[in-house]
Amino acid sequence: MSSAFPLFRAGGIAPFSRWAGSSGRPMGELLDTCGLSHVPHESLNQPISLVSAMRFVRELHLSDGPDIGVRVVGKESIADLGYLAEILMSADTLRQALHRLTVAMPNYSTHENIALLPARGGGIFVETMSIEVDLATLHVVQQYVATLLNSLCQLTGTPDAPFESIEITPHPDLGVTYLERQFGVRPTASTRRRLAIFIPDRILDQAFRPRGDRPTGGRTPCEWQALRRGGGISRTVRLYVESMVEDGVPSIEKLGDASGMSLRTLQRRLTEDGTSYAEILDDVRRCKALNGLGCRDVPIGALAEELAYNGTPAFTRAVRRWTGLSPRDYRKLAKPDGTR
Repeated sequence: MSSAFPLFRAGGIAPFSRWAGSSGRPMGELLDTCGLSHVPHESLNQPISLVSAMRFVRELHLSDGPDIGVRVVGKESIADLGYLAEILMSADTLRQALHRLTVAMPNYSTHENIALLPARGGGIFVETMSIEVDLATLHVVQQYVATLLNSLCQLTGTPDAPFESIEITPHPDLGVTYLERQFGVRPTASTRRRLAIFIPDRILDQAFRPRGDRPTGGRTPCEWQALRRGGGISRTVRLYVESMVEDGVPSIEKLGDASGMSLRTLQRRLTEDGTSYAEILDDVRRCKALNGLGCRDVPIGALAEELAYNGTPAFTRAVRRWTGLSPRDYRKLAKPDGTR
């Protein structure tokens, strides 16, 4: 199990939110219930809680059926993946795209793993989760990933069903055979909680059909910060706290709910990492406040409200503690990037 706070790019569930919105679901209420305060397709590359994302998928599974992971995928779904879509679509072949996907995944998710394993006559695409997810939700996630992969295969222009075999975590009530018509091959039930799909060489090495511009050339954009890398939990907690500050009033209760841990466990792990929620929140606010004071177009009161301070006096006290100056005096000396 990764030591990171469970993070995931919002674009990963954008097809679910797009589908739910177009189907008339009360999106604000639904997202709030799941601990998501924004509509994911509005900010595709923003890190969100993977725990909250799985709750969202589970809610749609319960209300709309076990094959919802297939039905949400449409023409926009690959593009919904944000930077990841650019990396995939810049490839020349499916094999190259999937190799790039394996390299890019640490930038996309802390707990989802992708591999393309060599096999005689083709390759085996494998997707696993290193976080606890109930079997019904995991089943939906895996059929969703398989459907996205099928859409990517179609870019080769092959008229054939692209998968020669598919192993998927069974739905606890329905199993897997009901998905045969979706993928053109009879699925088998995974006993290892994984998705494994055999794709033949003739499809892996078939050139993608011509497309437009290739904005990234297959490189990970430099501004796309890795979510999964060495270090303790504090770095990934900070990324989530940054999004909490942007989305509304932050709290350790929200953080604990999004982590999938008890508050005691979360606080203990932050302590072991030499920090605390309060220290991380204060530093996030400090960086955002000083950068904001460098932008003279933003009123000081609006900046205090944006950072969820309880009025301008509380914000003023915080700036004095950080800099020894009032916000107004600091702004007079600050450069546009917030430094002095």
